[in-house]
Amino acid sequence: MALQIKKRNIFLTFTLCFAMLGAACGAKTNGSSATGAGGEGAAGSSQPVTIRFAHGWSPSGDTAVGAKFVTDFAQSHKDSINLVEEVVAGDEMLTKIKVDIAGDNLPDAWMYWGSMADSGNLIKSGLLADVGEYFKESEKVNRSDYPDAMFDSFRFNGKIYGIPTESYVGFWFCNKELFEKYNLEYPTTYEELLEVSKVFNENGIVPLAMGSKAGNPAHFFFSELFCQYAGAEEKFSELTNDWKVDNENFRKVAELIADMKKNNVFPADTVANGDWGPSFALYDEGKAAMVYTMTWQLKALSPETEAKTVQINAPKMPGSTVDPASFVSSNSTYGLVFNAKSFADPAKRKALIELGDMFTSNEWVETMFYETGTLNAKDITIDPNKVQMPILFSVIDNAKGKKKMSCHWLAYPDGEPFSYFMEKLDELFAGSMSPEEFSEGCQKALDEAKEDR
Repeated sequence: MALQIKKRNIFLTFTLCFAMLGAACGAKTNGSSATGAGGEGAAGSSQPVTIRFAHGWSPSGDTAVGAKFVTDFAQSHKDSINLVEEVVAGDEMLTKIKVDIAGDNLPDAWMYWGSMADSGNLIKSGLLADVGEYFKESEKVNRSDYPDAMFDSFRFNGKIYGIPTESYVGFWFCNKELFEKYNLEYPTTYEELLEVSKVFNENGIVPLAMGSKAGNPAHFFFSELFCQYAGAEEKFSELTNDWKVDNENFRKVAELIADMKKNNVFPADTVANGDWGPSFALYDEGKAAMVYTMTWQLKALSPETEAKTVQINAPKMPGSTVDPASFVSSNSTYGLVFNAKSFADPAKRKALIELGDMFTSNEWVETMFYETGTLNAKDITIDPNKVQMPILFSVIDNAKGKKKMSCHWLAYPDGEPFSYFMEKLDELFAGSMSPEEFSEGCQKALDEAKEDR
């Protein structure tokens, strides 16, 4: 499932939550009637233990591969586990979980986004199980099979609260035919980026397919540029621990975004051409010469465009001291989480460990990678002959040996100020908010949220 980091301020009222409970937030349920934690199948019972599992894999379209894995698991474990599937599309999972919390009706396990912005309140409220215990008890997988950094999105106070099942790598693509047509070199500096942008604009070509709709995909681009300035890791840490974001580097990047907008580096309408699909479509359709995006978008790349695509390092920004060729934006995004109450139930715990073993198996990791292009967080050896998109292997190979850098999404300590950050990126990219207003506003949102806590 491709990550869809949308606008997060879905603050439901108490009345609305209860109005939606009966419909389980519109979730499609497959299997027998669900029971909550500690329901049928308790220890000592011969009946299958019921496990409610919420996920986003429907049996058709690009999620069919994942759906088949879940169905096969349910069938092969039917004598011991009654798996009740609650299928919820995309960001609707965020709303479902809020409603389930209000009704004390959380599933036993569900697929969810990492980061304190998304999972933080669940972790701090004690609703999620420490999956370090899963790794200790599983006989099929070791925690060391995963790079430790891949747990960052689910880490809090030294413990981890999710099994990462998806990860990403950021990259910058160029359409070599368009560069050759106008006798242009690939930009290596900001000044060169402005030069090629001028030529492309004169010929009706969008220079860089980058926009912002509910902050997507702009927030990753913002963080990519941010990492070119010294001290990015320390400043991400300050954001997480001290709730501080308004610093010199943050303002530098905001000013660069405003300058790019002024010099028409982006599409004229950055909102209509924002979000993952529309921005990438500009590049895939040959209407834009360059794009910065994430690996989950590669499945939308046509073979025709893939054939004329080359990958470059992000151009070096003014005054930056970190070589963009030395790092890559990469981390985990999404994973399996367990209801803490369910994991404490001995009967459910055994079943949840078996479910976890499916998602940590090499079969799952390799099938999802080769058939859907989904990057996992687990270390595996990739067979280039099995990769359906050669350019995916090229992107991964290019990232080898580079330092993996985090991003603001993972560093934000709370969902509400992160929603403000995402919302105001739309205005910054559209040129309707100044860099100063953006930086001050983001800090004010953090200050107010911290005071509320």
